[in-house]
Amino acid sequence: QHIGGFDELVELDMDDELDSLLGLE
Repeated sequence: QHIGGFDELVELDMDDELDSLLGLE
């Protein structure tokens, strides 16, 4: 059982980083 709130924050953070990387490339 994982903490949904923390998981959501991590996913959003990763999505933001991925979008930035894709935008730079």
